[in-house]
Amino acid sequence: MGEQRQSKRLDPMSTRNTDWFWEEAAEGRLSIARADAATIYVTAGTDYAPSYPSYRGDDPSPRLAALIDAASTTSLDELRQAHVAHVRAQLDRVSLDLGGSVPSAPTDAVRRGYADADAGAARWMEETLFAYGRYLLVSSSQPGGLPANLQGVWNDSTSPPWHCDYHTNINA
Repeated sequence: MGEQRQSKRLDPMSTRNTDWFWEEAAEGRLSIARADAATIYVTAGTDYAPSYPSYRGDDPSPRLAALIDAASTTSLDELRQAHVAHVRAQLDRVSLDLGGSVPSAPTDAVRRGYADADAGAARWMEETLFAYGRYLLVSSSQPGGLPANLQGVWNDSTSPPWHCDYHTNINA
């Protein structure tokens, strides 16, 4: 008998404007007019909770609104500094030095020519990809939140055969 899957209510995006005029345009797009600049604060959340059988938690909307309110009253410089400090504290716990040397070619060219790259450029690419993978994991899974799941940009479904879940299996 197949597993019963329940859809979770998502609050995918909350935005608030500041000093400029905006309107929702056709097809879910946002149109901003009469603005020299626009800052859009975005947050996302879910009511998912790891508690059987409902897997439902609190409505995330009040928490998300509070995050947007706090962010919108903080300068962009302060927000960036706080973000960098938060992520840096996690990323700086590990470093990888394979003896790479920064190549003169752009990253995309080094990646395309990896097999033929000199050892210094190849090791630099490996160090860079290691750091990038760690950044993606840190960005997708924070203390107090859900762990990263089996979703990816390569998956165009919100309900794929593997359920985009996390579980212990032979890969753990």
